[in-house]
Amino acid sequence: MEVNASTGKVFGHQANGSKSQQWNLRPTSVGTCMSIRLLNGGMTGVSDVKQDEVVKASSLYNLNFMLILIRADKGFWIGHLSNPFLVYDLRGGNPADGTEICLWPKNDLEHQKWYFDPV
Repeated sequence: MEVNASTGKVFGHQANGSKSQQWNLRPTSVGTCMSIRLLNGGMTGVSDVKQDEVVKASSLYNLNFMLILIRADKGFWIGHLSNPFLVYDLRGGNPADGTEICLWPKNDLEHQKWYFDPV
């Protein structure tokens, strides 16, 4: 994942070591929820919890940015607190760099599975 600093949109991108690809995975004060935070403190999430909603980064604290990590056979699905069946998905299953990430019903395909590497 990478964030566009000017638009705040989060998109898929192969690892390149840039700061915009470095995130902190942090527990929240809401149950077992997690947040995915940028190094500058922004969080990933959606404005509205619905299918095809684009993931973005925001510096505002919002329950729509509370996530759950669901163990997959490889990696994790990143689900939403209020609807864990909607997960982060590379739009259209497109593996190309720059593809938007959106919420989509979990379908067990590889473009919905995410990996976390320590930096």
